[in-house]
Amino acid sequence: MKKRVCKNYVAIILLISMLLSLFACDNNVGESDDTEEETDGITDVMIGETLEAEYASEFTISRVFANDMVVQRNEHIRVWGFAPESENGKKVSGEFKGMFAEALIEDGEWCLTFGARLEADTTPAQMKIYTDKKTVRFDGVLVGDVYMVIGQSNVEYSVSTHIANTNDATQGGGQAAITDNSIIRLLRNNKTSGGQFPTAGTTEVCKDLGATKSWTKTTLQDTLEFSAIGYYFATELVDKTDGQIPVGLIEVGFSGAPIGMFVSNEVADALGTDTYNEKTGLYTTTGVNAHEGSGRYLYNRHIYPFERYAIAGLVWYQGESNNSLEEAMKYNKTFTALVEYMRSTHNLVNKKFPVFIVEFPTIYKKPAKFTGTWHFMELGVIRSYMGSIPMTLENSYVSASSDLWADKYFFNSLHPYCKFEQATRLADIVASVVCKESELADVMGPVLKQIEISEDGLSATLTFENVGDGLQTEDGGTAVKGMIVFCGDTNGMKTEVPQSVEITAKNQITVTHNKKISGVAYNYASDDFYGDSLNLCNSAGCPASAFNTGFITEDQAR
Repeated sequence: MKKRVCKNYVAIILLISMLLSLFACDNNVGESDDTEEETDGITDVMIGETLEAEYASEFTISRVFANDMVVQRNEHIRVWGFAPESENGKKVSGEFKGMFAEALIEDGEWCLTFGARLEADTTPAQMKIYTDKKTVRFDGVLVGDVYMVIGQSNVEYSVSTHIANTNDATQGGGQAAITDNSIIRLLRNNKTSGGQFPTAGTTEVCKDLGATKSWTKTTLQDTLEFSAIGYYFATELVDKTDGQIPVGLIEVGFSGAPIGMFVSNEVADALGTDTYNEKTGLYTTTGVNAHEGSGRYLYNRHIYPFERYAIAGLVWYQGESNNSLEEAMKYNKTFTALVEYMRSTHNLVNKKFPVFIVEFPTIYKKPAKFTGTWHFMELGVIRSYMGSIPMTLENSYVSASSDLWADKYFFNSLHPYCKFEQATRLADIVASVVCKESELADVMGPVLKQIEISEDGLSATLTFENVGDGLQTEDGGTAVKGMIVFCGDTNGMKTEVPQSVEITAKNQITVTHNKKISGVAYNYASDDFYGDSLNLCNSAGCPASAFNTGFITEDQAR
């Protein structure tokens, strides 16, 4: 009798879901005109397979999911959770916006997939996950774009800190401008307390969210605690898309953390980003603040719980703790491997989601007459290497900061209060790349594509993308400021100012020197500033991002 009731119940649910599916399609909620559609090799299924299994009596859902969350548009949405081992072989069902899906519990875990891709929707909806004995409902769910905002202290730098430092209502509008924006949702998974966490510096992973709360609306207190660059980026992006696309932000900020703390076990093992101490059983990475047990910890504890959560893109603002030449030279390889790994786990449709890197602004050394604490790190070298990431990592973009900070007397330009300006530029670029709101060359400057060194080594031709109508300089001339060249071999490599740097074609610059050139860099010095020591831009006046080709051998040059 019990099995017959369950089957009838499923039949009723299927009938209701089909009716909802037809209604949703008639109102452009989904991309399907029928219950199944194939686009670009991806199959959409509004009504998933009904599994011949008993319903589970007990199950839980990952705390990644909560009321007021944003789920990713144009993606297949996965929902997962846990159950006692005694529930193995039993099932869990789910419904959301006309979609129906089921999943079997295996090894105490389950994951169901809603198989249709949905358009952005600002109307709050309900998601239901259930069995015949238990139902969990999530209310206020929006369909939009989800971004992970990851980095160290400049990501953790909060809205309240920004307001305190600027004391200027024009930069983000101050505290009075913070209102509960109905289509921006926040999830902050930084330094948390409570919950079951893995041992730092091991391969253990935190399968569930450890934060004490999950998704929230932009209430005053939650917003003041959130990442300034993340929050202002969201508000600007919503404005640029006329409030038609909800934005969800997942913040993972951790001050003083080198990149080796952010990589997964797989990446760390493949690249050897850390060392293992057999006595303590702990992995330790390299870089500033690389204490024992620091290796891979942030990924395993703070990023792993989101591995299957679909996202529109990644915002990255990190590298301060990898500021040495040795660290900088291996940074891009590590970052690329991390992104490729994340692209293999998060999305089922858009597997090559874009990555947006925030460039370090100008940073100044302590003035001679300044008294008190002065915060400084040499960030020019790591900035220049990070600016070259788009040369090798597909669908990655650098948001330049060279024209956004010029305060030589603020004690803490390691953490500059230009977050609103950085967020605005970032939103411009994301709106162009993800939302197709503008041409990229109208909002982002030139990016180095390739370098060719002449046979005699005395000149180098640099070819750029995103030049608009052509490369330009801020002062209107053809001579480019801010370039340095590397001369000598790997044992005695030196940086020198080249004899000449001229714009020689719409998308090309020629660098010449009286010694053999081994490589070229731009915006290499920490205190380089656009309009002063830097001047390269495109026809829209957008400044070029930093770059560093590193040491190039004769074989590589040819």
